[in-house]
Amino acid sequence: MLLNSVFRLESNVTWRYAIALLIIAMLSTVTFLILLSALKGSEDTAYVVNISGKQRMLSQTIALDVFRLYQLRSQGYYENPESTSNQIDWVLNRLNHNISEMRLVSERLSNGYTSQESKSEASPISDGLFELYFGEANLAQEVENYLIIVSQCIRGSSPSREGLHLVSAMAPSLLEKLNTAVLLYQQEGEDKLALIQQIKTYVWLITLFMLLLEVVFIFQPMVRQIVFLARENQHHLENLEHKVKLRTNDLELANAKLAQLAILDPLTGLYNRLNLEKDVEQQIVQHQKHKAPFAVLMLDIDYFKNINDSYGHEAGDLVLKELAKILNALVRKGDSVYRAGGEEFVVLFSRIDYEDTLAKAEQIRQTTEQYAFKYGVEKYIHLTLSIGVYHSSIFLAENVRHLMKQVDVALYQSKSNGRNQVTFVERFS
Repeated sequence: MLLNSVFRLESNVTWRYAIALLIIAMLSTVTFLILLSALKGSEDTAYVVNISGKQRMLSQTIALDVFRLYQLRSQGYYENPESTSNQIDWVLNRLNHNISEMRLVSERLSNGYTSQESKSEASPISDGLFELYFGEANLAQEVENYLIIVSQCIRGSSPSREGLHLVSAMAPSLLEKLNTAVLLYQQEGEDKLALIQQIKTYVWLITLFMLLLEVVFIFQPMVRQIVFLARENQHHLENLEHKVKLRTNDLELANAKLAQLAILDPLTGLYNRLNLEKDVEQQIVQHQKHKAPFAVLMLDIDYFKNINDSYGHEAGDLVLKELAKILNALVRKGDSVYRAGGEEFVVLFSRIDYEDTLAKAEQIRQTTEQYAFKYGVEKYIHLTLSIGVYHSSIFLAENVRHLMKQVDVALYQSKSNGRNQVTFVERFS
């Protein structure tokens, strides 16, 4: 029964969801195409307004350059021939370039090439623009006539006064018509964008309507079936959840115990040797990169076997735990204490100089020597430590094994020299 309900729900949800996705995809595609058209229309509008405005600017620039050429040839040549000749060449080059560019712009606009793509196809121009370019105003022909007169005017050794008067007479009229063209292009672009905006509004309304239909005829039935099936399975889910919760709690407790056993010494609660090697390796890397000083102290309880033999292993365990507390109390925040094994401990000092390392090692040795480890009612145990010390200023450790081997040698030397003393690695390496 339950399995059949699941299969029916899966089939029903699948085809309903597929229909919903298809409708959303269609609406998204239509919206994308409309936005793409709006963007293209906006770009083309900006382009055609820009080049029509450029044509208007070129007409006035050309007229000014014609008069400048006349002034240079008639007045400046005799004052400074070489400089004037260079200026005349510059003005002539700009005139020829502007004449060619204005003719090209006029041809594109009058023939309907109103897209910024260089290979775009021509499109019919509006009636207003057609009338402006080819009707009574005949702007296309007037631009060509203007450019012909300017070209003829600059061919001689100096523009004639008649040519200057003709250019001066044509420029205002041409400017007015070119300005009219700019305004027409602006108006047509705004009308086109307004139409696209209306279409976008219609598509938005249609999209909302279709989404509403999806909610009513697709998603609501899906929700009803899912809720029905969920109610059927509620009891089973509650039982499973309770069982999973119980097992999860047991697993979390077991994992926590395993994690603690992996990193901590069970007797003293200190970090074990695995953590020691990893942490020392990090200190070596930090020293190599940033020259951060660090130190490693290896401590061994002198004649620890005698304590076990005289007082028993319980007394030995008590001494180890109490010594761990002493070491934790003596180190700074950020330093670490480890039980390396048996009666051997290691202290890792980060960012500490040589003198402070020596002071800390002596403090640990003296504090331990003066401490009375109470065992039983009136039994006190006294012990001493032999300590080997490495400091990063002594030499550059190649790796953890190299460093720990040298510290172990220093510890052995402390033992050999009578115990209860501190020996630095530098004396033997």
